[in-house]
Amino acid sequence: EGVVDINYLLHVFQDTDPLNALQLCHILPGPADVYLDEKSAGTDVWKELIKFLQNRHLQSSRLTLPVQSQIVSMFHNREKVINGRYKMYLEKETDTKVVFLDSVDDEEMVTRCYSKITVSSNEKNIPRLIDGRGDTYWQSNPSPATPKKHWIRLHMLPGVIVKELAIAVDATDNSFMPKDLVVLAGYSQAGLRKLKTITVPTGLTGKLVLVQNLQKDYHYIQINIRASHYGGTSTRVRGIFVKGFNSEEPESSVLDTMAAWYFGLMTSTAKAAMPIAPGLRDDMLAQSKQELGCLSPLVLSPTSSVKPEFLSPF
Repeated sequence: EGVVDINYLLHVFQDTDPLNALQLCHILPGPADVYLDEKSAGTDVWKELIKFLQNRHLQSSRLTLPVQSQIVSMFHNREKVINGRYKMYLEKETDTKVVFLDSVDDEEMVTRCYSKITVSSNEKNIPRLIDGRGDTYWQSNPSPATPKKHWIRLHMLPGVIVKELAIAVDATDNSFMPKDLVVLAGYSQAGLRKLKTITVPTGLTGKLVLVQNLQKDYHYIQINIRASHYGGTSTRVRGIFVKGFNSEEPESSVLDTMAAWYFGLMTSTAKAAMPIAPGLRDDMLAQSKQELGCLSPLVLSPTSSVKPEFLSPF
């Protein structure tokens, strides 16, 4: 009972015969807190410790290799979730100032920046926002309760940073032409924060750039249309254009991480049980064949559009 320095423990193990340093024990360890001091910050001490134990593993029914592997996976998944949560809370603490990035080469751009687009009304006309034609448009259909509440929301793909966001407008739309715009962004739909306010010139026809060179990989970017020209109560947008690039490998969502942890746990449990129950292998194969036989061909391929609803688009 007390505090154990991991580096000292590893040093002792390395200078001692492992068979004498580690002994079988039927008593399971109690609660433990693992922390890093300033000198060892940034090092994956727990990975090194697990690696050492696996290389010098003693036969034990309490700490089998599958269990050790699952511990590594569990710590790794928890670390990714915590980093994602920390990034979200850090974003809430910062001010609304947008810091710009250096220019990005065209070859680094991604062809698809968002998973879907949602709008305040008239969802059937969403395809007209991305058809690339100037003679089609999305037109809002405001309700009597909120006659001037119009918005377009982009559900961004994980890890994508926007280099440029623009819309197309037409001066001939008159009272349907947007006038006052607000661009918001955030990591949740309830936590959107204002990035910029734009006033659309009366005689503009063509593409209007709203924001450029954002620094963060926001999950949602929304365009609020607060008013139209000449006091119009509805609005028209003739296109939306987004350029972006991948900042880094996307982080797993909490549900993704829990699913990976659950599947890993089931796999480790099955491997550990195989030597004890040899008949389990045939039962698992038969059950898998039965379940997989109900799936359509290629449904499990990376290019399949059929995904579980509880997992993220990535």
